[in-house]
Amino acid sequence: QLWELPAKEQALNRKRLITTLSIHVLQGTSETLRLEAASWLRLLLQAGLVTKPEEIFVTLVTATVHPRLEENKTPAVREQEAFLHLIFQCFWPFRFPYPAYSWEAFPTNEVFYPLAPLLEQPDSDMQDTLMSIFAELPTLDDADILEHLLPVTLQWSQHTDVERRRRVASLLARMNMGSAQEALGRLQVDTDPLVRESAKSAAVYARRA
Repeated sequence: QLWELPAKEQALNRKRLITTLSIHVLQGTSETLRLEAASWLRLLLQAGLVTKPEEIFVTLVTATVHPRLEENKTPAVREQEAFLHLIFQCFWPFRFPYPAYSWEAFPTNEVFYPLAPLLEQPDSDMQDTLMSIFAELPTLDDADILEHLLPVTLQWSQHTDVERRRRVASLLARMNMGSAQEALGRLQVDTDPLVRESAKSAAVYARRA
């Protein structure tokens, strides 16, 4: 019924819907309710129906680091990982060739500061998703991000897993730190051709940026 309303009424009702969903995400009494509401926020964002995308990112990041999820127990970790996946999927509408939003609407790095400390948790799946999230940011020189991200990127740059070495190149290229650039240089002469290609492409992209 929302789509059948006049444009002005649609916008007003969408705003109310987003507010209600955000409340459920942050204050919902069950994991199921919180994640279902978060999924709807992601859907609205991906459909280009949100006027201020950053607000959705803020809501999902806030939910991810909510005090109730600070306990390192399976249900809490599972919910955090679910929120992180939703956050990552919220970047899709900014991608070419059919972006729903301009880069002016892209969230600022500050929005993601609260996520950086989660990199220190001993959970490889969570770390993997976090690395994907930070790889979406245009720059990674913010101290609040670097403090937690740099050690992990350096570890990945020397990891036995080829895919991790390949993926980390784009993150290293966005850090104006000597150790990061040295690691990127090593990856450009890595034994694996896919890693070398990724590192060289990342280095070229960084020089153009």
